Amino acid sequence: GLVMSNVLWVLELAGNHRGSVDRAKAIIDAHSEVCAKHGVKAAFKLQFRQLDSLIHPAFRGTDTKHIKRFEETAMSGEQFAKVVSHIRKSGHLVAATPFDEGSLEWIEEFDVDILKVASCSIDDWPLVERIRHVNRMVGASTAGASRETLQRFVAAMRAEGRDFALMHCV
Repeated sequence: GLVMSNVLWVLELAGNHRGSVDRAKAIIDAHSEVCAKHGVKAAFKLQFRQLDSLIHPAFRGTDTKHIKRFEETAMSGEQFAKVVSHIRKSGHLVAATPFDEGSLEWIEEFDVDILKVASCSIDDWPLVERIRHVNRMVGASTAGASRETLQRFVAAMRAEGRDFALMHCV
């Protein structure tokens, strides 16, 4: 069989919780059972967004695809705290993608183990500048980033001695 001791599975919750703490807990419980059955080490990954600062007021409440989805699945810091606590009780790591600078506060407040940089944020230099000062393991999706962008990102992480990995997701 496949040896899993050095493998970390990242299980993405994204908006699958549909903005519900109870649904998030049910997903975590179901996947924790599978992980336990197969001896899998996992991190449950959340997506943090502070919609008040992320979405321009002119676009709030519109049918714009991503904005509508973000608003429909929005969770408060208090709700995320409950989900993070449940992940910890399940014995797994907590990972999160901050999509805005305000969400970096949740990374630290909830003591998130792994900070994931979204592919759309790898060249968001104000966000990257803040991320490089957060002492967490960082995973960054490269997507279609240019060589120059990747070199700049790597240099920023190395300058602060961050433990990081680049991920090419397809």
